[in-house]
Amino acid sequence: MTIELFGYTLPLSLDVIGVAAIVMVVLLYLLVIQREYGYLKRIEEATRDLLDGTVTGHLDPNALHGRSLFVRRLSTIFQTIQERVIQRERLMNDALASSKVFAYQNQKMEIALQTFPDALIIVDETGAAAFASRKLQAMVGIDHEALMGKQPNEWTDSVELTAVLSKIPTLSHGRLGSILHTFTPEHAPEKQISIIVYPLLAEGKRGDRLGSVVLFRDITTEFTAKKARGDFVGNLSHELKTPLNVIGMYAETLLDDDVDPAMVIDAANVIRDEVERSAIMINNMLNITRIEMGNVALTRIRTKLRDLLDDALTSVSRAGQAKEDLTFEVKIPEDLSPIHVDKELLRVAINNLLTNAIKYNRPGGTVLLGAEENEEEISVYVQDSGIGIKEEEQKRIFDKFFRSEDELAREQSGHGLGLSLAKQIIEMHQGSMTLKSTFGEGSRFTMTFKKTPTLMREAL
Repeated sequence: MTIELFGYTLPLSLDVIGVAAIVMVVLLYLLVIQREYGYLKRIEEATRDLLDGTVTGHLDPNALHGRSLFVRRLSTIFQTIQERVIQRERLMNDALASSKVFAYQNQKMEIALQTFPDALIIVDETGAAAFASRKLQAMVGIDHEALMGKQPNEWTDSVELTAVLSKIPTLSHGRLGSILHTFTPEHAPEKQISIIVYPLLAEGKRGDRLGSVVLFRDITTEFTAKKARGDFVGNLSHELKTPLNVIGMYAETLLDDDVDPAMVIDAANVIRDEVERSAIMINNMLNITRIEMGNVALTRIRTKLRDLLDDALTSVSRAGQAKEDLTFEVKIPEDLSPIHVDKELLRVAINNLLTNAIKYNRPGGTVLLGAEENEEEISVYVQDSGIGIKEEEQKRIFDKFFRSEDELAREQSGHGLGLSLAKQIIEMHQGSMTLKSTFGEGSRFTMTFKKTPTLMREAL
């Protein structure tokens, strides 16, 4: 058998034909593989684009020559996956935005709770702490970070606190919102802390209790004031009762028909003195109340300070000389400048200082009334050689109702208003009052006033 090829006649054997057929089959197979590889490559590119997030939406069936059904289905799968990926990204973005908003709101809420004037703990329905403010450390001596998620018996060694806080989840609504307990912290024995519990209720008709807010409130000031008011009422009752008894006793004496005329004069003087004593105490109470309510207006007049001081000392020294055998000294310059003050109010302040110097002095002691002057100020001082004031009490000596705990001071009658009133009167005159005292040796109170030209310059 022969075959013509390019004008030549070639013999063709069966072996040659078989080899040619095999070559043709191989070439055809390679062409098919190459075409199919192109399909797979396009699918691979589309898949990679999908994974990279840059897929355009579908594959082109016409570009894959006869694979339209397969490609459509594959394209549908790609589109579905793409839509779900986009939806998932949207949900993730929304969740991220929501988490940021929640974190911001939570931060604002925490800041608000941390700046609350009282220390607080938020507990869940089981009594475990879910939040605690930093003020707990200073107020109660408890580390706010150490109690998160813990029951009271796990973060405090106080049997008293544990007993009170452990029963919070079982409290009835009637006991919530009022002071549950008052205690003194171990690290600050001078303080009084109250515990108040408020419920955290869920929204809705039922209003289920989700937990409680436990407030720790420093009531030291209120407690001290309440105690002082109680002491004041007791002292005031005693102060008023004593002169009334004396007046009543001498009044009965005057009713006798055979009373000695000298006794009548003596009784009348005692009654007058006791009336004046009661009047001074009542006036102190009224004056300090008027000043605190802002109902006092200064009536400044030009006052010869030396005359006012001499008159006050003469008035007060009579009772002091008779009672304690005291020595009164005066160191007031003859040419002391006049000042513009409310004469009557200033007289009250000076009388209170002189009365205290007499009352808390020692038998045979000395009361010194003096004054000094420079170009800017005039200072008036009252000094005694009495029992003095303890250093730790000096910072409270001008507090209303305050009385020293010293036994010698407690032996003297008093109501704790004189020094407070004197200081307020001096401050109303834009002046100041200072104290220098040595316990057991005596005290010196100094009132300092600015002269009128100085006040005018400061006003301008």
